[in-house]
Amino acid sequence: MTSYPLPLVREVITFLGETRHEEAEGILARFLREALSATPAPAVRQALEWVHNRFPDHELGRAAFKALQNLSSGSEPTGAPSEKLLGDLELFSLPELLRRLIRSQLTGVLIIRDRQANLAATMTLRGGRLQSCESGPLEGKAAIRQLLVNPVPGTFAFLGRRDRSACERPGAEEDQDLGPLIIEGIGLHDEVQQARALVPDGCCLKPTGTEPVMRPDEQDPALFRQVWNRIGTGATPEECEAGLEPETYKARLLLARWVEDLVLTVV
Repeated sequence: MTSYPLPLVREVITFLGETRHEEAEGILARFLREALSATPAPAVRQALEWVHNRFPDHELGRAAFKALQNLSSGSEPTGAPSEKLLGDLELFSLPELLRRLIRSQLTGVLIIRDRQANLAATMTLRGGRLQSCESGPLEGKAAIRQLLVNPVPGTFAFLGRRDRSACERPGAEEDQDLGPLIIEGIGLHDEVQQARALVPDGCCLKPTGTEPVMRPDEQDPALFRQVWNRIGTGATPEECEAGLEPETYKARLLLARWVEDLVLTVV
């Protein structure tokens, strides 16, 4: 069986989007069901995921989802979710994915894995609102923030439930609106990228003789002292961040601020 690459499928989808030719759509739907469903190559699975998420309510998207099911070995376990979204986070960014879940007011669990299939994060939603999020040792808002600031290159699977009570947890906090968290995370991501441009990996940082002053919005004195002490040993930005996982971006923001305040110079 021939393995059709993702660019080919995208080209066909683009063509169909312009022509809306029903006969051509039927041909591609059969192509997805019959040709791709028997080809377990990674490129094929990626193509199916892209089509399914791009056209969830169209015959093409339904055909792609059916093909994905055929590719999966074994049967669904008892109590399988009522809706399942699969995809690649390099094709669908996390903010884009979360916004879609919000718009659809979906209930279920979002599972994020890295390229080695290791679990990177889990997120529980109810009606498109956040119930819980865990990423490594981080939970709640801190975990969401980390995922948006340092995106995980990998895959996602959303296991949906029609019954909202299925995701209820005794003693759980009130569900949170994801919208503001996404906006905050995207803004912080941009800020961190600017900090990395100002203080790039491998650069040498030299104190100017001016002592750093902790700002009111910097609420981690231990981190402040630890990073400054490492600067005194001639540490690079990466060495300043070492051991501060998973929120290493806080150290980079601190270094960038000190450069802007002329406490450090990049040499």
